[in-house]
Amino acid sequence: AIQRIEAAARVSPNHYGSWTELGRTAERAGELERAERGFLQAIELAPEYTIPRWQIGNFYLRRGRIEDAVRELRLAARHSSPYQVQVFSTAWNVLGNDPQQVEQFLSDTGASKASLAYFYGSINRPDDAVRIWNQIDPAERPRYDWQVKALARDLKHHRSFRGALEFVRETGVDADARPETRTNGEFELSIPQ
Repeated sequence: AIQRIEAAARVSPNHYGSWTELGRTAERAGELERAERGFLQAIELAPEYTIPRWQIGNFYLRRGRIEDAVRELRLAARHSSPYQVQVFSTAWNVLGNDPQQVEQFLSDTGASKASLAYFYGSINRPDDAVRIWNQIDPAERPRYDWQVKALARDLKHHRSFRGALEFVRETGVDADARPETRTNGEFELSIPQ
């Protein structure tokens, strides 16, 4: 299979997909040097594309080359927000559920921080979600409205009510919500559905 994929890559040497597939197949066959060469060729052909960076980042992560993995996975996530959460999830699972390890993959953008806060909410880490969310410039936070709503929902689902309160206030659903207090006790304010 490797020889056929390599032949296909040689027939269309400027197609990054063929080289990416060569890297994946060679890795499965245990030919790690050939795999890395295939991934690097794909990156040379398409340096701004997400897929080659994602593939080699995971390759490095599986090899324990964390510094190389961080570099490549950050680049993979830079232009593709769906990959940001995937990067955090992969790092969480591979690196032992350690927030410090996961946060190596965090970039300094609001989008990256919102994605990590969202990820932490999805795995019931309310303190980490709030901590990362609070690192986003308040003027930039309205851009990430769907993440805030999802965070509030996920934390409520996980019964992390204090964390959910932070995000309920942030969305404006109940700006007066505070732990250990009652708001809208007489139901004079409308209740969002």
